[in-house]
Amino acid sequence: MLASDILIREKILKLYDDVIGTLRNLNPLPADLRDTLQEDELLERTREKRKAFSEDHCQVVVSGEISAGKSSLLNLLIGTEILPTSLLESRSLPCRLQYSAEKRAKLIDSTGSVIDDINYDEDEETKKRLKRIIEGTELVPNLAYVDIFLNESSLKGNVMLVDTPGIKEEDTDDNEQLFNHLRKASAFLYIIKTDSAGGTHKLFKIQERVKQLTLDGGMQLNPDSMLYVCNKWDQVDESEDQRVFEEIRSRIRQNGIEVKEGQLLKLSVRKERKRRLKRKPHTDLYLVFKDKLQQLMGRAIKNRYQKECIWLHKALRSLISIVNLYQSSLQESLQERTTLQREFQEDATSLKKAADTPKMKYCRKVMRMYTILSLKLHDHLRTKETCSDIIRKCKSEMTQRLSDPNIVSLKDIENASNETLQKLINEEITKWRENNQVDNACAQIEKEVLGSYRRLEQSLEQRLMNSGRKCSLGSAQVPTNADSNVQTGSNEDNQLFTKSEKVALVLTLTVGLPIAVTASVFLVPVGVAKILSEKHTNWKTMTDFRKNIDQRLSELLQGLYDSEAFTKDRFYEGFEKNHIRLFNQWIVDQYEKFVIDIDRISATLEQLTKKIDIDVGNNSAVELFLKQVVQFQADCLSINSEVQEV
Repeated sequence: MLASDILIREKILKLYDDVIGTLRNLNPLPADLRDTLQEDELLERTREKRKAFSEDHCQVVVSGEISAGKSSLLNLLIGTEILPTSLLESRSLPCRLQYSAEKRAKLIDSTGSVIDDINYDEDEETKKRLKRIIEGTELVPNLAYVDIFLNESSLKGNVMLVDTPGIKEEDTDDNEQLFNHLRKASAFLYIIKTDSAGGTHKLFKIQERVKQLTLDGGMQLNPDSMLYVCNKWDQVDESEDQRVFEEIRSRIRQNGIEVKEGQLLKLSVRKERKRRLKRKPHTDLYLVFKDKLQQLMGRAIKNRYQKECIWLHKALRSLISIVNLYQSSLQESLQERTTLQREFQEDATSLKKAADTPKMKYCRKVMRMYTILSLKLHDHLRTKETCSDIIRKCKSEMTQRLSDPNIVSLKDIENASNETLQKLINEEITKWRENNQVDNACAQIEKEVLGSYRRLEQSLEQRLMNSGRKCSLGSAQVPTNADSNVQTGSNEDNQLFTKSEKVALVLTLTVGLPIAVTASVFLVPVGVAKILSEKHTNWKTMTDFRKNIDQRLSELLQGLYDSEAFTKDRFYEGFEKNHIRLFNQWIVDQYEKFVIDIDRISATLEQLTKKIDIDVGNNSAVELFLKQVVQFQADCLSINSEVQEV
């Protein structure tokens, strides 16, 4: 395990660096995802974990009762008498032993700052001073612990042996120092005084604190990473060997501690030290202990690395969960926008086609309607009843007007008759229009047109609203007629229909849109004077006109009806000029206004296209980021598998 420790450690550090590098470069990601990841503070936590991992060692904490031989055992292991040993209770400081090519010691205060850096290589006086500092006979202000660096191969592989003060019955600073180091411990080595089974009862106190620290999340010490060493075994009679061993194991178990096979060992540090001085080989007990210690240190490193892999894997899993959730939302949004874009493109085409339908459909409908109306009016004016009524009224008025002293000639009679007939015909036309609702004939059609356009507008508005870009569209309105919209006859012709009569009607649709329907009479130019002079030149005297007034008025009326001004085509022209053209212009206006509204779809399409392009870019960036993180997670699992296999 120790041989491959450096390689695995470097892999973990590199993985940390790769993750940190990726988390530092979040600029390609969408801003809201960046904010979420930055709020999660994963980068800061990963940096802290990386720093702690690079600086911390796999600590094997060594503890035991006072004078149990902790320091002597460590001196034996490292092959040098660097740690002070005493049978008496002293103010010893925790010492952390770790590998270095150079022999030196660092005095550390409670904040982790170095108070002094001592080079003790081949200098006996410096070694003695270091021992005095450790055992507390030479005081150094604010000193918390000592880091001792040794060129000892057994310490290679990022392993640190921590010698703690002997544990005491009462709660003291020394005990608290032990518990503080246990927080970071990957393994625990407890030394027991064999002659009295000393310290076994204190294991309960240690175990309770370990349980509490574990519950609080303050440590992750594995029970399998604990080793119990019965020192001073040379004091046990060979005949009592097994009984004493079982007694010590029983006492440990009485404190609620499970001792597995191979976790409780026998050893005599004093005996092994003497054998080393005499250059004799170590006993099997020492070799077994050293092998178990190597295994313990291997497990410590393994647990340490597994702990890092577990944390990193969990952090990456949390990161992947956040990014997956965001990507799912992003892809859903992208799909919605793409679908909306396609629907808008289809709408733009279908709406223009749909907008053309009312224009063509209703224009033809209005033309047919006014063709029928013009024929009906043409026929109505020629009915016997209508003609008789007009002649009767004209005769009544002309009888009164002939007594007018200003009418003295046939020309005067002709003018008066012309005016009267024209007035009566216009009155009849006005009456017929009102009875047949000619002025309101387009109202229902206009209502249908507005309803059709309004439905299209509502569909358009809903599309725009669904896209998150609500637009207020101007509803189609029927314009009020102005005099300039009305076609007039030529100046030299008299007007058959009065221009002054207009009927304004306001309808309220269910959609709440006011429709201003303005009726304008159509105008038919009539040259009455020409008719009289051409058709009635046989009228020689006013007396003749008065004697045969019924006949004369009938002839005059018939002459008007036979004129070009009263043909069916001229009647339709009148409607076409004043109603059909106006309607056509109005519906074209509505169409053009709606096309402008449709153009808003194009603007929305441009915005959607830009947003889709951004979403596509964001999705690619998120996919690339996610791919990197997933690879990091796979690397983490690979490293953890490598640790498991060692």
